[in-house]
Amino acid sequence: YYLVFNLDQTNFAEIHPDRWETLKAKFSVKADEDAEELKMYCNPILDNMLLQKSWVCPITLKPSDKACYFPKLDKIEMPLKNQFVDGESFYSTQLHEMAHSTGIESRCNRTDFQDRKKEAYGREELVAEFTAALSGLLLGISAGIRDENAAYLKSWMESIKQDPKFLLSVLSDSLKASKFIAEKLNVTLAETIDEVE
Repeated sequence: YYLVFNLDQTNFAEIHPDRWETLKAKFSVKADEDAEELKMYCNPILDNMLLQKSWVCPITLKPSDKACYFPKLDKIEMPLKNQFVDGESFYSTQLHEMAHSTGIESRCNRTDFQDRKKEAYGREELVAEFTAALSGLLLGISAGIRDENAAYLKSWMESIKQDPKFLLSVLSDSLKASKFIAEKLNVTLAETIDEVE
């Protein structure tokens, strides 16, 4: 067997100050990331949902470069919060993926939800983005559609080029998904959506 000592119990820092600083830097990254995350905007409702694992499908946070909802597995994977430029972007992305998860038959049962044709896929992306923007507004995350949401929506609109009835159906589905999210999060702002209709 070997005797094990914590480095704080030794004089390593005095004898090898350069190596000590290297070790401290190497193993304090997590603390720095946590400190950065603590400075980010927090949303108690969504944080509690993640902590309680109470969304309608599992949400996994892990180091990644993309967020995704997997319909066949009925689960969401998200990058870590500290990988986003700010807390609002993290929650907006989370709401976007949560919106996708409302589309399955047992929830909001959106038309052509799992159709991977460009038009159907684009429509679902529009629904998710409008839902994220509206739900974010209702949860106090943003004062309106964020710049990245608007750019995203514009790019899909240009590629789809549908008639006004198409937009009305997208907005209708977005309102349904927003109501579903508000209900599942026990947010009493669902009445506000009714006023918008």
